[in-house]
Amino acid sequence: MNISSFQKIIAMLLLGFASNIYAVDTYNFTTKTLTIPQVLVGDTTYNDVVLKLNDFEVLAVGDDPLVGILDENLVLQFVDATRQAGQLHITMKLTSKGKDRSYCIGCGKARVTDDKGSIYDRETISIPRINETSVAISHLLDADTPVTVIYTYDDFDPQATMISLFDIRIGSSYYKLRDLPIKEFDVTN
Repeated sequence: MNISSFQKIIAMLLLGFASNIYAVDTYNFTTKTLTIPQVLVGDTTYNDVVLKLNDFEVLAVGDDPLVGILDENLVLQFVDATRQAGQLHITMKLTSKGKDRSYCIGCGKARVTDDKGSIYDRETISIPRINETSVAISHLLDADTPVTVIYTYDDFDPQATMISLFDIRIGSSYYKLRDLPIKEFDVTN
């Protein structure tokens, strides 16, 4: 059986999800590509590996997220980004994998760069389920139970149509999401 280099890379990536990985991978919604800083296959190191995700079948990603970023303890899912009355609201779902864990949400960076080049630092974070809004919230995530978290940014540019980069820290992990669509709040709903 002849295994191609591409198949070896995919196999190593899948094995990597089961081990400790500390590099930051980046997903681009527009091009549907996943960029991985470094992949080791045998004795060969590949740098800046880019995978086009619609070229193969995704077997499982969770509860049908727009995107699900996995590390060994947390699933981070982007739900939407909505502009309303000069504010941007980014809704995420966080799920602790396998056991209850406490996270400080908002204790670190949660910066947005829009497609016009403007940079925003978040103003507040809210967790609707517990009816709490603050600059930072220490919260116990129940095992395998998604929690909705809303990041709010004030004075958001009305001309911006996309989030170029959402750079976020949750607990001790850093995540970067790119090219997230922004929708306008629909007052009719």
